[in-house]
Amino acid sequence: MTREYETIFAENFSFWEHLTEDQKDMLCRSATLATYPKGVNLHNGSEECAGLLYIKSGQLRAYLLSEDGREVTLYRLYPGDICILSASCVLDAITFDVSVDTVEKS
Repeated sequence: MTREYETIFAENFSFWEHLTEDQKDMLCRSATLATYPKGVNLHNGSEECAGLLYIKSGQLRAYLLSEDGREVTLYRLYPGDICILSASCVLDAITFDVSVDTVEKS
């Protein structure tokens, strides 16, 4: 699987070529390939950190949930997109909770 990750990272992350071999290896070892059915919540601000999400296939929706339960869609993610707000737990500047759901099998 490491070779597949290397290909994905090299094609989609402009910083990849500037990493050392040890850094590339650590990133590949930390990556996980997963498939989720439609309607699954991948990230909720109150849960464990999902980390960065790279969408290989399918569609995701990032949204805010108001106190009275209303949803406001921020954006949709499609194949080749990267969701950085799913890693908001490591971003001090993000002071709001973002949820990310699968819109279709992803």
